[in-house]
Amino acid sequence: PSKFYTDTAHLDDDFFKNIITHARLNKNFKLLIGQHGGNHRIHDQYVTNYNDDYEICSKYLVWGKPIKTKEVKLSSVRLFNFNQKNKIKDNIKYSVCYVFEALRKNQFQGDFKRNDDYIRSLETKKFFLKKLKKKFVVRSYYEKNRYENQIDDKELSKYLDIKLELFKHKKEVLFESNVIVLDYISTMIFELISLNIPFVLILDGSNEYLSNFGKKFIKDLKKLNLFFNNTARAVEFINNLPNDKNWWFEEKKQKGILNLKKNYAYLSKSHINDWYKKLKI
Repeated sequence: PSKFYTDTAHLDDDFFKNIITHARLNKNFKLLIGQHGGNHRIHDQYVTNYNDDYEICSKYLVWGKPIKTKEVKLSSVRLFNFNQKNKIKDNIKYSVCYVFEALRKNQFQGDFKRNDDYIRSLETKKFFLKKLKKKFVVRSYYEKNRYENQIDDKELSKYLDIKLELFKHKKEVLFESNVIVLDYISTMIFELISLNIPFVLILDGSNEYLSNFGKKFIKDLKKLNLFFNNTARAVEFINNLPNDKNWWFEEKKQKGILNLKKNYAYLSKSHINDWYKKLKI
């Protein structure tokens, strides 16, 4: 073949790298690289592999609005798969689901996407949960085989002074909650946008290595009152929300969410056909 597509294999699959190295000898060779995750383009080019991907590709397939010459807007494979596997059911059990990132004890100035450390992250969570007046659940991210020195649920429970049974690993809690709270930028935000699930983001932008595209994303969230750089204001906003999702589905809000989908989390109604046209040789 003269045309190859990858969004992951080129990062860590030596066998695939060897194949495309030989394939490049073909004068018709084309390497299509897909946007790997939500942070790509949102964060500065020097803290993700986006810049390297763009340099070596023939075309870079993005989840939203193209901003460079070789970028092509194409329905996201990851978002398509996520939507196919997860259908929203009206089975609300919690008012709030707080999504935790993988917290590591060696994460002092250690997160490559931001100037942050786990103590600051824990303090944000502790303050928020202490002031929260609604029924909540924590969706924790614990993968002991992936991250060394990761803080487990038991340690988090003790530090945050909340019951251990409030920690859940299953993704279903995302669909059993009225609103999702995150304090870091991850692919999950774009999955929530795609599925039209209510969320808010708490983030000190001064600690993030954001690209201009990422700064525009934050600005768009602010316009919809979905971004807070102050934890106290964020928890006040959540406490004042009704115990339903009606605020999210107001016409003005939904127009804004539609724009977020188009610019940052694009998913075509003819996803398979669009990909066929792009990949056929």
